[in-house]
Amino acid sequence: MAAFLWTKFLVRTGIAQWFPSVRQLMQQQPEYLRFYSDRVIGAPLDALLDEATFPESNSPDVLHLDLAAPRMEAMPSRPLRMQEIGRMSRGIPELRQVIADQTERNTEMSISADDEILITPGATGALSIALDSFLNPGQSVVVFDPTSPLFSVGVRSRRGRIRTVPAWVESDGRLRFPLDRFAKAMRGARMLMLADPAIPHGGCLASEDLEQIAWWAKRHDVLIYLDETLARYRTIPATRHLAAIPETAGRLLLANSLGKSHGQGALRAGWLIGAKPLIRAATLTAGLNTAGVPLPCQEMALSVLRANGDRFAELQQTLDSRRRYLTERLALLGLPATPTGVGYSLWISTQPLGLTGREFATRLLRDKRVLLGPGDVFGPSGLNFVRLSFAAEDGRLREGMTRMSEWLMENYRQVPTIPNAGITEPVPEPMIDRVSASERNPSSAEGDDVAVESPRPAPSILRTAV
Repeated sequence: MAAFLWTKFLVRTGIAQWFPSVRQLMQQQPEYLRFYSDRVIGAPLDALLDEATFPESNSPDVLHLDLAAPRMEAMPSRPLRMQEIGRMSRGIPELRQVIADQTERNTEMSISADDEILITPGATGALSIALDSFLNPGQSVVVFDPTSPLFSVGVRSRRGRIRTVPAWVESDGRLRFPLDRFAKAMRGARMLMLADPAIPHGGCLASEDLEQIAWWAKRHDVLIYLDETLARYRTIPATRHLAAIPETAGRLLLANSLGKSHGQGALRAGWLIGAKPLIRAATLTAGLNTAGVPLPCQEMALSVLRANGDRFAELQQTLDSRRRYLTERLALLGLPATPTGVGYSLWISTQPLGLTGREFATRLLRDKRVLLGPGDVFGPSGLNFVRLSFAAEDGRLREGMTRMSEWLMENYRQVPTIPNAGITEPVPEPMIDRVSASERNPSSAEGDDVAVESPRPAPSILRTAV
């Protein structure tokens, strides 16, 4: 324990980087030590880096007679070349090379497939590895609100602290945020976690905002974790990538997977891209704490990435059609959706109904067996929102919208009108709904029914000609 505390003191004060042995261990890049978590610093590096612990055979003429287990692959696969065995902890070389080539085209980065890519168990695995490698208990992580619930859950499960910055989507689909709040949150933070396009609404960061993010991250020495799982669904190409901004050099981690981008969640194949010292620490953490991606899954992931993109173009057209259909129908129901054309979900406001997103989702599931995602799990600003995914087939979507329309008619009385006929809709009378107390207040006793008066909707909340 005393040795670990002394090592931690030397690392955190910056003294350790001047030791010749440390510089050699860090391959002459000791400045990256400041990003390493206590878990990485306290790892038994002497054993983990010992070639006898994880033997490598980088030459094809070496007969590897120290394999950890017999190879009895149940699925047909190409023969594994001997020089690949020692690199399996990072993923098969062909898969990493394809990922490097595609990422370079999209980001203008120069990526080494050998040293700067780690294959992970999906995007969730990439997130877990990054948090374990670079976050210590008590350190702060900045996130936009709303964002993926996995960010906050992952940080809090490691006893980190979440700092939220409110963000919203403008009519052109751009994600905006108050710069003063962001600059204040970045002071003293350890990491910044972003998703671009953003989760759940699909808003995209503007080029000028990317520059601000990069500048403040460098000023406060903050590590940036960028989730790009929805990047393939952009309908308008990004004018600039965060990786192309010089201030992000050496502090940017890119995460992606085949789950959202290619609809191949069952493969559990994702990746983490970053500077060599960062990926080295992540590889160490992954080897100690997570199961690697099975070779057959990596082989199938390689085939998916190499496949022609015609099928995705068809999928994108289908999703665009579904988005238009749902947006127009929700507008007629008085439920506005966030204006963005990215991804396969809609961020819907329930405020016109006088209900929180959780109340709306709970009652719709109870009464009509239609499941939506309550917005509050994505952050405080999602209190009066729900997420509707249109990844399901057309028949389920139309039936779900029909049931939602029926539920609104049953609970918010409305006189039918003919749209665009110049007829003013009458204001509906307030209703008395019988709901359980636990729905309105989770802390109340179960089974106690209370009479709750629904707030009076706006006159145009529902048009029945849908």
